[in-house]
Amino acid sequence: MAIDYIVPLGEETGQKMLEALKGQASELGKLVMLKEAEVGHGITTIADWGEVSALVSEDLAKDVFPLGTVLHEKWVDPRSTVSTEWDYGLRVVAHEQVNVRGREDVPGLTLHSKLALPFGTAFDASEAFYAAPEGGLAAGTYTVAFGNTSAWGAVPANAQVSFTLTKDLPAGGQLCFSSSVYSTAPAACNVVSYATAGATEALETVACSDEAAAGAVSLGTIPATAAAYDPDGTLNHLHRIGLGSNRWKTSALRQWLNSAAAAGSWWTPQTKWDRPPAYASTTAGFLSAFSEDFVDHLAYREIKTALPYIDGGTSKGTECDTTHDRVWLPAAEQLYWNCEWLGVPYGLEGDAWEWWKEAYGGATPASMGVVHEEFRMASMDAPTTMRSVFERSAYRNNGNGVACCNAGGYLGSGTASNGYSCAPAYTFI
Repeated sequence: MAIDYIVPLGEETGQKMLEALKGQASELGKLVMLKEAEVGHGITTIADWGEVSALVSEDLAKDVFPLGTVLHEKWVDPRSTVSTEWDYGLRVVAHEQVNVRGREDVPGLTLHSKLALPFGTAFDASEAFYAAPEGGLAAGTYTVAFGNTSAWGAVPANAQVSFTLTKDLPAGGQLCFSSSVYSTAPAACNVVSYATAGATEALETVACSDEAAAGAVSLGTIPATAAAYDPDGTLNHLHRIGLGSNRWKTSALRQWLNSAAAAGSWWTPQTKWDRPPAYASTTAGFLSAFSEDFVDHLAYREIKTALPYIDGGTSKGTECDTTHDRVWLPAAEQLYWNCEWLGVPYGLEGDAWEWWKEAYGGATPASMGVVHEEFRMASMDAPTTMRSVFERSAYRNNGNGVACCNAGGYLGSGTASNGYSCAPAYTFI
């Protein structure tokens, strides 16, 4: 509820009256929403998200916004080539106690997108295979081996490639394959060098060979297991070179969802091997598409996400990242999926949301690795078309797998570099 008042500036009495009237308007707004809920009307378009936060803080939200209520907000497509305004539906999925930045165990109203976004976004791009240490890498002929003992994608077992750099690579520079080595054999790729992490203008592009070049200097062996991976080394893990990273904390998708910056400005490298996704240069930050009122009232919620094994996680262990996000993707457990299929123990990434428990209707969480049509999600641009949708949880056993529900309802994992859609979540306090 928004009411405008005009009061002569500098008049103390007028200012006091203004504050009193604002307070009355706030109370009236709450009473109106309560009455609408009482007579069975849905609360749809929200004119003032501050009123929503006030209801949550006063523990009235569960009465005004029962589970399943869909709130609506306008969302302007952030792609530079599109100018569509969408009616964004946000479903109430939980009334829960949450931790937010600086506060613990406060009442929270959690909303989950009713429909998936109208376009796909990679969770994370395929990454560089080499990061130059202090001192850089001089021009010359080099070879790099692959540590997989059986074929992985298009990488033969025990493969190696040679290439010749004609330009020095400065400290912090990157070497990348020109295509994903999961789908293109390394020897059929080129090697592309960049002066800095995440740079988009290449220093040079050179050919690869699967023959050991005479006098080539070895850069080492690209690790293919968690045990062989060294985050302080120069060579990245094979899974992330080919298919991107499944770590939520450092993902491109997390950066995009939590930014309102212009296209070309919201992405920065989070690791020395990180590379920008294709949509970084063409799509403004996700939050730029909402009203300032909506964005200003989003809580920075504490989010825990289990670490993939190559980042220090252990089988069903509790190792996790803690982030504070205004926008995030649901974890498998929050959707009432069997999170242990991913190697995640129950309770680590968040409790199951009551709305999804009721929607599924099972006595135990939905099994992963099979089809559950109840979890399929349609798209904002085509409400009868189902999309494959990323979630937040990593498939911990590898470095690239991310939990997802595909268009057919199969609950499994997809590779981070895939262009799947997503359906973000939010909390108001």
